[in-house]
Amino acid sequence: MDAENAVVASPPEPPAPSTSQIPKVFTSLYTVQVSAFEEPAGAEKLADQLKQKGYASYTQVKTIPGKGTWYRVRVGRYEGRAEAENTAKILEEREGVSPFITLYVEN
Repeated sequence: MDAENAVVASPPEPPAPSTSQIPKVFTSLYTVQVSAFEEPAGAEKLADQLKQKGYASYTQVKTIPGKGTWYRVRVGRYEGRAEAENTAKILEEREGVSPFITLYVEN
């Protein structure tokens, strides 16, 4: 076969990420971020302490380009921003943290 009639194979396309790898961001649900740690143990400890006090706390892992992996401590899943702001205010007053409101993300 001469070069004029040669078939050039295209490189295979990379597989699309599975839906389980793509976090689902809810644009109408909110959560309160209390803190973030570089080590999972610190995040788990704070989340457990908050759970013992009755807060619906959980941890979430996030890899940030140039900064590494962080373990976020968050509280709640709220349908309205006002509910999240109320919880943030309570956390600030009772627990001495500096929380902020963010969109709820489900992994």
